[in-house]
Amino acid sequence: MIEEKTEGLIVLRSLHCCGVEREQTTKVNLV
Repeated sequence: MIEEKTEGLIVLRSLHCCGVEREQTTKVNLV
């Protein structure tokens, strides 16, 4: 289970690096 959690964290970090977090923040600001 620890390995699965680690993979999930890596995916989240990779999404943040791709700028997904910025896109979500921009959408929230627009709303």
